[in-house]
Amino acid sequence: SQQYIEQSVKDSAEYYAISAYNMSAALHYVHGLAVSVSRQGNMKTYFYGNLSEAEKLDKESIGLYQKSANKTGLAVTYDHLAFACFGQSKYDEALKYSDESYAVYKKNQDETGMTGILELITQIYLKRGEFDKGFDAGQLALQLSIHSGVRTEINDCLLGLGTLCMGIEDYSLALNYYRPVFQNFTAEDSIRLLKSEDLVWAKMEYAEIYSHLNMFDSALYRYNLFDTSKVPEKDLRIFLVSKGEYFMLTGQYEKALPNLLRGLAIH
Repeated sequence: SQQYIEQSVKDSAEYYAISAYNMSAALHYVHGLAVSVSRQGNMKTYFYGNLSEAEKLDKESIGLYQKSANKTGLAVTYDHLAFACFGQSKYDEALKYSDESYAVYKKNQDETGMTGILELITQIYLKRGEFDKGFDAGQLALQLSIHSGVRTEINDCLLGLGTLCMGIEDYSLALNYYRPVFQNFTAEDSIRLLKSEDLVWAKMEYAEIYSHLNMFDSALYRYNLFDTSKVPEKDLRIFLVSKGEYFMLTGQYEKALPNLLRGLAIH
């Protein structure tokens, strides 16, 4: 199921997750139930952008994990639950579940997991307006990624710090974090960001930074690289709103409004 999720093959991913659930139920295998429900929660965001249903399934999965001696996959489920709450603007809950996830990752000495959840914590603090705490979390994530030496993890952390800088409207510094990532952007980076559901957000924010710096030709170049004919609506909405902001910043309000209204409708 997980392999099919990562290949974006929805029907097969769902088939195997549900098969695992049914087999686990027949065997009274609690850990199998926990993992299969967690996988279904993951699919609710990945394929449908359905955050509330993902939250429900993740919480059900965690309840099952608590009945099992085998906690493999618990940290990832807490991680995804935090993301689902974050996407619904439930920032207190998102921070709570992020802390739970971080504790399990740390207990397991999983630095990659620790780095990933710290990136989310960075964004949670940004939305809560606690920029200093967000910057501290982002810097810790960057240090862990540098220690691991994994370039894709380092890039993820740079993007997170760039987003934080956008939040405090320091667009020049944001560009300093974003530019090295996209100057050396590879297929591997694209796959990693797709898995974390951040690819479209990152590309649109990069274009927006140029807009805020009045470098509109560079911004438009970035938007024109995005093929809107081949993306699902959950990704199209992000493009529409971002391009709408570009039109606003260039004073083309008659073009901005249709984009924003269409993006809002999909949201």
